[in-house]
This record gives sequence, C-alpha cells and structure tokens, in this order.
Amino acid sequence: MRRLALGTLAIVLVVMMTSSVLADGAFDQWGYNRTALVFDGWYVNAYAGRPGYYPGPDATPYIGVRGDPCGNIDSYFADVRVKCDPATGSPTNPKKYPYAYNVLLQINVNQAWDEATHGKAPWTPDAWLTNHMIGWYLGEDGRVHQWEWFLKIVWIGPGGSSSPYWRPGGDVIKLGKDNSFEVIESVYNDPYGGFQGIETLAIPAGLACG
Repeated sequence: MRRLALGTLAIVLVVMMTSSVLADGAFDQWGYNRTALVFDGWYVNAYAGRPGYYPGPDATPYIGVRGDPCGNIDSYFADVRVKCDPATGSPTNPKKYPYAYNVLLQINVNQAWDEATHGKAPWTPDAWLTNHMIGWYLGEDGRVHQWEWFLKIVWIGPGGSSSPYWRPGGDVIKLGKDNSFEVIESVYNDPYGGFQGIETLAIPAGLACG
C-alpha cells in the first residue's frame, strides 16, 4: 500500500485555509482547537463539519476505528453510496469524497499561517503547517498493516521552484498563480510495503526561513 496521493496534500492545505475553526480554548466536536491552532481527530472530520462537505447521515462527527482499514466509512457514507476497499482503505468515489478515509490526522499551524489563511495578514515565508497521518490496509498476507506519514509544509510565494524562498530538495505544491507551498520534509513508514524513513528533505529543513 502506497500512501495517499500527493494531491491529498493540496486538499489538506485547503481545509486549513477555509475551515471555520471553533471553540476557543478547547477542541470542538470535529477535532479543531482554535486557540492552539491544531486539528486532532479523524481525517473525515477535517472536512465533514465544514460548509460544502457531506456531514454524515446525522450531521455528527465520524467515529473511526483504530487498526481497521475501513472503520465505519461504509455506514457513515451509506446515504451517498460510498464504500471502502479494505485492501487500500480507499473510497469508491475518491474524486467526490476525497476525505472518506478511516485515517487519523493531526494538523498544526503557526500564527503566520493561521492569520494568512483567514485574511488577517499577508502570506510570509514564516508560515508553516505540519500533517501527521496514520492509516491501515489489508495486505496480501491477509493481515492488517499500518502506515504513517509526517510532513512539514511552508509557504514560498508565487513562482514555485523559482521563488527566492524555495529550498532545494523539497516538493512544490501550487495553488493558483499567487501561492505556492513546499513540502520541506516528508517521512513515510510502511514496513510491510517496504517504505521506511525520509522521502523528502529540503535544505534547510527548518519550518521558518523569513
């Protein structure tokens, strides 16, 4: 099982930029903590409580199952006929429901990222975000195996790899002509699949460069 496609990175970035994070000083029911600038919960819930996304049959948060490739995806998305493939953990309609995964997700951002995404300040190279995901899949040996993926992402402005803030060795994500981001560190572990350790490491790999 290979990790979720690189396009998922852009989706996670958009979620953090457009979500209305609630509950100052505490985590809301979906997993957001506005004061700490953290999301900590199930991947589905990073989307399900936000406008424009399917919120489940009762408009309540998804409750996943640790150690299970599919968890409760089939029942949560039953009304829209989405099912999970245990061999990959992927939904049957990933283009329309790219968040229908039984995956644990933690997102951390700093103040520069938060203020820029909410239009309170301009983007700067000090803005950063981290993602940490844990998921499971059914291997050819008939057993469930775990994968884990950690990323550091920074804003580098327009121009992608031609930006003065770009760092050699990173992976560029473009979101429109004015905004580019760079994955400056990617660590992926899936022992059964033969993946372990650092995939991407920019130089320097620290979070802020402004």
